Amino acid sequence: KAQAALQQELDRVTARLGEIFPEHRIDRDKNSEPVLWVKAPDELVPLVRKLMKDPSLAVDRLSDITAYDNIDKVDGPKRFIVVHQLYMMKTHARLRLRQARFRQPPPCLNQRHHCRRLPVSPRHQRPMYRR
Repeated sequence: KAQAALQQELDRVTARLGEIFPEHRIDRDKNSEPVLWVKAPDELVPLVRKLMKDPSLAVDRLSDITAYDNIDKVDGPKRFIVVHQLYMMKTHARLRLRQARFRQPPPCLNQRHHCRRLPVSPRHQRPMYRR
């Protein structure tokens, strides 16, 4: 019963997203949770505010921000996809906002770029944590 109720809630959320954002692509992931694709970085904050103000959705938590490598180009031509995971505490449902951002790895992922700037202490001066 609980699984059927959750599935019904996810169907309702997906339908509501289609009503609010008809111009956006809306998918379902492998867990059948809704995924809303964000077109441009500057529309992310207004979009989240709109989701928070909608009483039928009641989005109230940003639980995670992550990214993944779209090397196989399944999710479009850009290589890296940024994912914002939002949570609705009232319904215990999750909503993901995905945005294709970079064709090449962003500068923050360039290891050599950061290694030159970060001071590294000699190994004998590093703190040791033992149990």
